[in-house]
Amino acid sequence: FRVEQARCMLSAQRFAEAKLAYDELLRDEPDPAYFLGRGHARMKLGDRAGAVADYDEVLAREPHHRIALNNRAFLCSQLREPARALESLETLIKLEPQAPVHRYDRAKALFELGRYELSLAELSRVRDAFPDSATALLLEGRILRGLGRHAQAGQAFLRAVSLSPQDPVPLSFLADTHRRLGQWTKAAQAYDRLLGFVKPGGSQAAKLRALRDEARREAKR
Repeated sequence: FRVEQARCMLSAQRFAEAKLAYDELLRDEPDPAYFLGRGHARMKLGDRAGAVADYDEVLAREPHHRIALNNRAFLCSQLREPARALESLETLIKLEPQAPVHRYDRAKALFELGRYELSLAELSRVRDAFPDSATALLLEGRILRGLGRHAQAGQAFLRAVSLSPQDPVPLSFLADTHRRLGQWTKAAQAYDRLLGFVKPGGSQAAKLRALRDEARREAKR
């Protein structure tokens, strides 16, 4: 009865009560299903580190548990712990070698670890799976920028902007890349567009105007 009650609480999104119910169950028996349930409750409650600890307990008993591996990888990424995320992703790739999302996530983790060449190679393997993804193009641009290949990075950012014109993030990277390359007219245009995404009287707007005006002055030289 207690097990079914805990599951019902989880299904009903009563996460705090579900967490307490699984606490009680785990005091009697360290069942991986209970750790999994408590991990879900903790994740929904915003306790990412606690959820990872529960998924670790699941994986200590069932190393190939795919839900635990997926959630652990996601949470470690959220916690800015790419090395730990990579551990789960490596196992997932062995279990599902044809799943492009795991390789994309691996490329992202490698990028966050500063392993740019490996990250780019991994992303290249699944590029065809995400042909119109501004997010994938943004990652590609950031990797290329990390490698000092700014002209190629600019092309990736430009494509990301064309696919997602209402997202200021790729536009911001594009503006910075134009600036790095001394493409001052294009930089000024990009900064001008970015001003449309911020409050006119705020500090961010003031910074963008300063960058735009600098680019305009440089373009006239």
